[in-house]
Amino acid sequence: MTSGVSSHQDREGLWQLVADRLPLLVWISSTDKRCTYFNKPWLDFTGRALESELGDGWADGVHTADLQQRLDTYVRAFDHRESFVMEYRLRRHDGEYRWVLDSAAPLFDADDAFTGYIGACFDVTDFRRAEAERNIANERLRHKEMELKEAQRLAGVGSWQWDPDTDTVVWSEELYRIAGRDPSLPAVTYKEHSQLYTRESWERLRSAVETSLHTGAPYELDLEMVRADGTRPWVTGRGEAHRDSTGRIARLRGTVQDITERKHSEEALSTVNRRLIEAQDSERARIARDLHDDIGQRLALLSLGLEQLKRLQPDSAGETLGGLHALQKQTSEIAADVQALSHELHSPRLLHLGVVAAIRGFCEELSGQQHVGIDFGHENVPGSMPPEVSLCLFRVLQEALQNGVRHSRVRRFDVHLRGTGDAVHLTVRDEGVGFDVAAAASRGRGLGLTSMRERLKLVGGELLIESHSKRGTTVLARAPVRQS
Repeated sequence: MTSGVSSHQDREGLWQLVADRLPLLVWISSTDKRCTYFNKPWLDFTGRALESELGDGWADGVHTADLQQRLDTYVRAFDHRESFVMEYRLRRHDGEYRWVLDSAAPLFDADDAFTGYIGACFDVTDFRRAEAERNIANERLRHKEMELKEAQRLAGVGSWQWDPDTDTVVWSEELYRIAGRDPSLPAVTYKEHSQLYTRESWERLRSAVETSLHTGAPYELDLEMVRADGTRPWVTGRGEAHRDSTGRIARLRGTVQDITERKHSEEALSTVNRRLIEAQDSERARIARDLHDDIGQRLALLSLGLEQLKRLQPDSAGETLGGLHALQKQTSEIAADVQALSHELHSPRLLHLGVVAAIRGFCEELSGQQHVGIDFGHENVPGSMPPEVSLCLFRVLQEALQNGVRHSRVRRFDVHLRGTGDAVHLTVRDEGVGFDVAAAASRGRGLGLTSMRERLKLVGGELLIESHSKRGTTVLARAPVRQS
């Protein structure tokens, strides 16, 4: 009997020795729900003596906001002999309340009789704080994602990423909307991208992507999409390469912006500009015909009449003859000026002899009127060009030369017209004072430049102006001669 008691005491002492070395706060309660044991880590944690913790003393260390829930859970589990897990705040020896995870289970003796409960607490304060910080970070991330999604929606801009190694494509929600695709479906792979664009747009995009993959150069293109419902929105596609730590291009990323409304506005504006230019040319032609057929003829008749009148006067009337001679000369000059103005408004040479003859004639007339030197040369110019292209190049020449005569402060100009098979290039160059092209446009003095650009745009052409202070100005115009 003594030996059995001793053995039991030894086992209990060994168990307490182990419990005191566990990194857990261990407690034991009896069948009356009162605590009968706390291990050393519990006492160290609370900073209280064992006697003050036994019974219901442990409750003094539980946060008042958590105490009732802790008691209710404990009593309910105790009455049903069930295990339980709960969290509550327990006051540490330094006065700080720490969150502990308390896990407890009922105890039974060898005869399966209920003897109480054993529980172990683990300090989870740091885990809860980390979890709270993660929740805050996740909430901020969700908020940022919502802001980004809303910003993309308002701006009509979708984003994408592409892994060339796996052909994995990721789209933002707005990009699905722009493309008219179901967001619940996977994004269209790069191999399938030809389905998203017209043939011409896809060829340009494919070329830009391949160049970016090889060189890392970014790209920006206006592209025409093709949706499943048949509509064709216009988008601006932008892409850039992203390199990994070794410098290898690992993926491409970019944006797609819906510019359909802008394109429609540009087309509407272009239509208005075309109609204005056509109306201007038509009005010029009408005024030119009136000047030539009416006023010009009348002035010519007046000049002939004065000539006849001069012949009728006696030789002795020297003063009268001199006055008539001056009047006839002035009338002839007016007629010549009217004829030159008529040709400037509507060149008959352009209609009957072609653009080369019209440009040569205009250069000769302007040279005589303004007393400037104009060297004109041409090569490989097609003998037959669409009339709208010929008129466009002629008007650009007029505007460029007249601007040069007014502003360049030089008296010599070079004009060259050159054909290249599919286009005609016009160059007007001077070595004058030059000007700031952007500043001229911003100050409202670039209406002539705008007119040249709009004319070339209507025939699918381009305008380039190179000008530097005291280094002259070069106007380069290119107009295609193949018509679709």
